[in-house]
Amino acid sequence: MNKIFPCLKVCDIETTIQWYLGFLGFQCTHKSCIKNPDNALLEKGNLKIYLAKSDNRESYASNIVVFEVTDINAEFDALTDSGVIII
Repeated sequence: MNKIFPCLKVCDIETTIQWYLGFLGFQCTHKSCIKNPDNALLEKGNLKIYLAKSDNRESYASNIVVFEVTDINAEFDALTDSGVIII
């Protein structure tokens, strides 16, 4: 594996995007759609934060982890060979 990036579940993606842009200097480099996006990607240098819309308005973070790898097939095989259950 090369890098690990968090994926945060949030109830309002647009507000969260504006917070990370305005306060921390991130840029939004992807949104699933213009209005009411289900997911987004924020980047600042080599940092990335993935956002996913939560169906539960009380959810602020989740246990989702995004892995960036060079060879996804090799990493998948290595993880499943070690007993990791991938959903």
